[in-house]
Amino acid sequence: SAEFGSFSSLCRFLCKRKRISLLDSFPIEQITDEGLRHLGSSTTAQENLQVLELDNCPSITDRSLDYLLTCENLRRLDIFDCQQIT
Repeated sequence: SAEFGSFSSLCRFLCKRKRISLLDSFPIEQITDEGLRHLGSSTTAQENLQVLELDNCPSITDRSLDYLLTCENLRRLDIFDCQQIT
């Protein structure tokens, strides 16, 4: 889909940085479980992602958190107003 394609492009750009914040970088409501699966499967994110902030993400579920377990250097995950996260 177009959303996944643009999220993929964003992931490639952000994964080059150690600190990643999606709050101001992307229309957050478009992020889906599939998008976070893609992020979590990125070798660069697995090695470099330290901070991820998710705010107002109505399409992500608890499954997304499982996808982020591969990010071995993730030190902080901020989740706000994500209605499907329990």
